[in-house]
Amino acid sequence: MLAETTRVFTPEQTLFFLTLANLLYVVCYGVRDVLWLRIFGVTAMLTIMPYYIWGTEQPQISCICWNILFLAINLFWIVVIIRQRQPPKMTTQEARIYNQVFQRSCTAKEMLKLLSVAKQETLQRGVTLVAKGSESSDLILIEEGYAEVVTSGRNIIRLGNGDFVGEMSYLTGLPPITDVVADSSVKIYRWSKSDLQKLYETRIELRAALNEVIARDLTRKLTSEHLDVPELSITMMVKDL
Repeated sequence: MLAETTRVFTPEQTLFFLTLANLLYVVCYGVRDVLWLRIFGVTAMLTIMPYYIWGTEQPQISCICWNILFLAINLFWIVVIIRQRQPPKMTTQEARIYNQVFQRSCTAKEMLKLLSVAKQETLQRGVTLVAKGSESSDLILIEEGYAEVVTSGRNIIRLGNGDFVGEMSYLTGLPPITDVVADSSVKIYRWSKSDLQKLYETRIELRAALNEVIARDLTRKLTSEHLDVPELSITMMVKDL
C-alpha cells in the first residue's frame, strides 16, 4: 500500500515537518539528561516520519524502516531508564534506616544493595555483640534495640537504632578495645569484611558511601558529651577511611 502512496504534502508543509524535526534534534542533543535526550529523539523521529511516507512522490521505505528500528531501540531504553529511576520498594524499617543513616551518603537502591549482603540477627539482652580483644572485624548496624559500650566494667555510651558497632575494628583491622553488650532485645545487620570486599569488586562506589556513613557515625560518637574514654583514639578510628 505504501508503494502506491503519492505526495500529499505541499512544499510548505514538507518544510514545516523537516524544520520541526530538526529543531527537536537540536534540543535532543542539547539536553544533558539521557532520558530527555531519548524522549526528544523519539519525538523528532515521529515528527519526520510523515515526510518519509507522504512528503515525496514515493514513500522512502529504507528511511521508514531505519526510523522504526531507531524508535524501537529508544522506546526500549526509555522504559528501562524510567523503571531504574523509580524509587525502590522498602519496608517501613528499611525506609527508617535509610532516612536516619544512609540518606546523605547514597541512594536507597545502593543502601538496599549493602543490606542484601548483611545477615539479619536478633540477639537477646546480655548477649555480647562485640568482645574486647576478639579477632572479629564484622561491622554491625543496630536496626532496633539498644546496646551498651562497656570498658573497665563501666558503661560509657548507649547505642540505639541506626548506630554502628565494631566500626573501628572494621576500618583498622585491630581488635576491639571495648565490649558491646545488648541492653535489650536487639535486631542487627551484620556484615563480614569478606562479603563487603566481594561486593566492592563490582560496586566500588559502595565502599565510599559506607565509609562516609561510618565516618559520620564515628564523629557523632567522638563528640558526644556522654563519651569519656581516653583509649578511643581518633587517629585509630579514621586512619583507613
